[in-house]
Amino acid sequence: MKGKLFLILGSSGSGKGTVLAGLRDRHPEFVFPKSCTTRKPRENKTGEEVYHFVSKDEFKKMIDEGDFLEWAQVHGEHYYGTMKQPIMDALNAGHIVVREVDVQG
Repeated sequence: MKGKLFLILGSSGSGKGTVLAGLRDRHPEFVFPKSCTTRKPRENKTGEEVYHFVSKDEFKKMIDEGDFLEWAQVHGEHYYGTMKQPIMDALNAGHIVVREVDVQG
């Protein structure tokens, strides 16, 4: 593995998104993997390009197949997760990967 992985961790509302937006603006060469989610896309909402939308059945299958580095069910309704393969591919190619992770609890 040649690249580096930087995690931005914090609870909801802690400013992770603000830090991430600043890094995106200042370092377009960094890789920012999409989150996978079961929620529906929102109409006319910017920022939706950071999500990969799947059904609950597909998400659960991905869990069973070990496709996620981490995942969580949020508010008992929707699933969110970090897919393993895009991150591993970017790291193996020598990229700097930045990932936002919400701390549950």
